[in-house]
Amino acid sequence: MSKSWFRRQIEAQSDDAPAIQRGPASPSTDDDPSAPVDHKTLQLCKEVERTLGLAFADGDGLVRELMVLAVVPEPDSLHLKVIVGAGDPSAELEESAVLEALHRCSGHLRTAVTESVNRRKTPELAFSFQGPRRQAT
Repeated sequence: MSKSWFRRQIEAQSDDAPAIQRGPASPSTDDDPSAPVDHKTLQLCKEVERTLGLAFADGDGLVRELMVLAVVPEPDSLHLKVIVGAGDPSAELEESAVLEALHRCSGHLRTAVTESVNRRKTPELAFSFQGPRRQAT
């Protein structure tokens, strides 16, 4: 019985040939938080920022008064931190009310993100409020 072409090629390789080392295509940022973020993750953040800005404009109540200040990966592209602020810089909003309103519509916002980005897994969104705060009464 004759050997297959593939088997002959394997046997023809010398034993001292360097082994192929397989690993991640790019360095992981999990081990080093100061490592630069790759351009695909930055592209995803910009797309999510644009999508949420449009979704906020279509929102109701308090959500309509908000604007997206930034979207950053935390710690990776499957978990994004969305930093929001008041659309009117002179407006003082209650942080707990803002976060509650975002929590109530988080399903709608995540659906909007799912429809706009072409990814296998939709990133989880965590919201943070930044700006002038009014104290809860």
